[in-house]
Amino acid sequence: MTLPYWRQTFWRPLALLLLPLLAGVVFLSVNIAKEATKRHESHAEGIAENAIRAIDSSISSTARLVDLSLDAVVSRITLLDASSSLSADMLSPIIQAQLERLPELDGIHITDAEGIVRWGNGVGVQASTTTYVDRPTLAKMRVATNGTTVITPPYLDQISKRWVLGFLRRYDRADGRFGGVVSITVPLSYFEALLSSQQLGEHGVATLRDRSSGVLIARHPGGNLPAEQVGDAQLPSALHEFVTSGVAATTFPPYRRTDGVVHLQSVRKIDGLPFLISADVSSDGYADVWLGQALNSGLLLLVPLGSFLLVVYFMSASGAHRKRSTQETTRLAEQLEASKNEMRQLASSLERRVEERTEEIRLAASILEHTSEGAMVTDDQCVILAVNPAFEAITGYTAKEVIGQTPRMLKSDRHGPDFYRRLWRSLHAHGSWSGELWNRHKSGTTYLEHLNINTVVSDEVGTRYVGIFSDITDRYRNEERLRHLAFHDALTGLANRALIMDRLDHALERSRRSGTTLSVMLFDLDGFKAVNDQFGHEIGDLLLQEVARCIGKRVRRGSDTLARLGGDEFLILLEDVRSLNNAPLLAAQIVSDIASLNDIRGCPVKIGASVGIADFPEAGTHAAELVKSADEAMYQAKDAGKGRFVVFKGNEAQDSDKAPQD
Repeated sequence: MTLPYWRQTFWRPLALLLLPLLAGVVFLSVNIAKEATKRHESHAEGIAENAIRAIDSSISSTARLVDLSLDAVVSRITLLDASSSLSADMLSPIIQAQLERLPELDGIHITDAEGIVRWGNGVGVQASTTTYVDRPTLAKMRVATNGTTVITPPYLDQISKRWVLGFLRRYDRADGRFGGVVSITVPLSYFEALLSSQQLGEHGVATLRDRSSGVLIARHPGGNLPAEQVGDAQLPSALHEFVTSGVAATTFPPYRRTDGVVHLQSVRKIDGLPFLISADVSSDGYADVWLGQALNSGLLLLVPLGSFLLVVYFMSASGAHRKRSTQETTRLAEQLEASKNEMRQLASSLERRVEERTEEIRLAASILEHTSEGAMVTDDQCVILAVNPAFEAITGYTAKEVIGQTPRMLKSDRHGPDFYRRLWRSLHAHGSWSGELWNRHKSGTTYLEHLNINTVVSDEVGTRYVGIFSDITDRYRNEERLRHLAFHDALTGLANRALIMDRLDHALERSRRSGTTLSVMLFDLDGFKAVNDQFGHEIGDLLLQEVARCIGKRVRRGSDTLARLGGDEFLILLEDVRSLNNAPLLAAQIVSDIASLNDIRGCPVKIGASVGIADFPEAGTHAAELVKSADEAMYQAKDAGKGRFVVFKGNEAQDSDKAPQD
C-alpha cells in the first residue's frame, strides 16, 4: 500500500525537527546528573578530611600527656632509688596520682631489669612472676636512649586482660645500670571511642593502624570481616604506596568496597607518632544519584515531545483534504506553541531544582555551626566575613561585634612581630598554617588555642582565609602541672634532686667564668624517724613542710636555691659567696631555727639538724664531687654529736657547733 504524497513529504521536515530536540534532551539530562554527582563527592570528601583532622588532634594530645606522665614516673623512680631502695609503698602513690590525672589509661607498671613486673596497679604485694616485656622489646629498651618513648603493637595485657597499646620508657638505677621499664598502657577501646565520635554516615568506617607494619589498632564500627580485626596487617596496594611515600595526607578516588557500597577514603599520617588514620565515607550510591537525575530530567523533557508526536500522528491520519490539512496544521502550530510554553516551565522548574540542590550544599556547610571548634572566614584583606557559635563561646564576642573587623582585635601581645611574619610566610608559601596561638578573650583574659588556617581560592569569590581553632588552655595548664611535678618535690614544693643538680652545674659554669665562690650545704634532720614512729606519717609530713618554710626564710631569693633530696635530707646552693664565713653563719642559724621547732598540730616534737658544708673550688670542682664532700662533712657532724655543722677541708673537716665570728 502506497502512502499519500502529502504524508510522505510531511515526515521528512518533522524528523529534521525532532532529532536536534532529542539530542538536546539527552545532553541536558547527562550534564544535570554529572553536576549533582560532583557536588555529592565534594561533600563526602570534606566530611572525611575533617574527621581525620579531628582524630589526629585527639590522639596527638593523648600521646603528649602520656609522655609527660612517663617523665614524671621515671624522674620519681630515679629520686627514690638514689635515696633508698624502691618499694610498693613508695611507688604506689606516684602511680595512683598519674592514673587519677589521666583516667583514660589502662594501667601503669614498672618492671625490673629482667622484664618482670614488680610494681603497678593490679600487682599484688608480692612481685608478679609474669614476664611483662617480651625479649625483643626488652633488648630494644636496654639500648634505647634515656627519654625515648617506645610504642608497642596491640597486645593482650596479662594483668588487666584487655587489648592495649603500650608506651614504654627505660629507667636507670642510681649507679647508671639499666633498671627496667616503665609501661603506661592505653586500652584499644579508648581509641575506638575517639573514632566513634566522628559522624561518617550509615556505611562510614574509621580505622587506626600502625604506620610501619600496617597492624590494625582500632576500627569503628567494629565490623565482622576477618580482614578488619585487631592485629590484622593486610594493606591494600594503594594504601601501602601512600605509607611509603613522603605525603602526609591524601584522599583516594571513589571505589566500590566488598559490601557493594561505593566509598571515598581519606588517610593521614600522625606527625611524630607511628600511626595512620583513615576515614571511609559512603557515597550513598553515586550511580543511583547519576541515573536518577538523568531519568528525571529526561522524562520531564520528553513529555512535551511525546505530546507533539501524538498531535502529529493524529493530524496525519485525519484525512486528505487540503482544507482539513490546513486546519490540522493550525492546530499543530498551536499545540507546538503550548509545548514550547510547557518546556519553558520545565526549564524554570529545573532551575529551581538546581537552586534547591545548591541550598542543600549550603545547609551541609552549616554543620560547622554545631561543632565545638571555632570557625572564622575572612576575605583577602583579613576582614571577618563570618563566624560560628563556637567562635562566640570561645572568644566571648558575638558575630555582630566581629564581622567587619579583623582578627587583630583578638591579639594578646604575647607574640612578637617575628611570629606573625613566619605565620604569613607559611600561609603564602604553602596555603596553610597550623600551630598554637595565644589570643585575648573579650573579658581581657588570655587563652591558648590550636589554630589551623587554610587559603581557599575560587573564581566566584576570590581568596578567602578559613580558620578552625579549639581552646586548649586547660590541656596546657595540665601539661605545665606535670612539668612542675617532674622537677619539684610534691610534698614541700621545693626543687627536687634533678632540678638542683642541673642548677648546680650551671652555677659552677658561672663561677668558673667570673672567678667567684659558691657553697653547698647538705643537712639531715636528727630525730625525725622518732617523730614519724610516734605520731605517724601525717605529722611527719607536716614537720617536713614546716622545716622547708623555716629554712626558706633564711635563703636569698633569686640567687640561692633550696631543695629536698628525699626523706629528711635537704640541700642549699649558695651562689656568689663573698666570704667563706657566709655558709657557716647561715648553717648556725638553720641549726638554731630547726632546734626551736617543738610543736606540730599539738604534738610535741624534738628534732635537730646536722649540716655539712662544701665550698667551690676547695671541696670539689664538679657537682657530684661537691655534693659528696658535703655529705661526708654532714656525717662527720652526726658522728661529732649531731645538732652542728662541719665544713669540708680536704681529708679533714672543721667541726663547729657555733657560728664563726666575722
